[in-house]
Amino acid sequence: IKPDLREVQKAFLEYGYEGEFGKSATPPSDEEELDEWEAEKLKIERKIARLAPEQNKLLAVAEDWHSFVGHSRQTWRKHMEKLKRFVLVVGDLPIDQITREEMERYRDSLVSSGVSATTVQKYLDTLNALFRWAKRERRLIQVNPAEDVRAPRDTRSSDKRGRQPFKPQELKSILEKAQTTWSKSDR
Repeated sequence: IKPDLREVQKAFLEYGYEGEFGKSATPPSDEEELDEWEAEKLKIERKIARLAPEQNKLLAVAEDWHSFVGHSRQTWRKHMEKLKRFVLVVGDLPIDQITREEMERYRDSLVSSGVSATTVQKYLDTLNALFRWAKRERRLIQVNPAEDVRAPRDTRSSDKRGRQPFKPQELKSILEKAQTTWSKSDR
């Protein structure tokens, strides 16, 4: 006898996530127990992600958002690049299972990979817009997990934040390359 997948999913969502790792759950204070607890939580979250209806997962909701808003092709491509990077770090979880902690983990992974604070904020802004839409238009979530997650302050001096002019050697190299490339054509 095969169990009804919807019933398994319902029971798992009710007990597995909310029952053992619900919002009121307190992680153990012992470091070793905490590692085990977090590993078990991650396993359960991945099972939930596999069992969740496809239409409620982040990338599917993002497609719905795109259809509703009507982003230009270029804007949508940029949004998808940011969303796919999020999925690489956190996973394509059901949108209502994404927490502020996942948003912070995503932000921290961007920062640790050398992404500038300005770019980190752009990545967070895309997710914030998606979550705002999911909350307001589709009522898929009660709380926007990206709402108050911010990029770290940009500590570079103001003259280093903007685009820098080419150095004389860089200009020379660019012009030489352009001349050899263009001289081969009929232009």
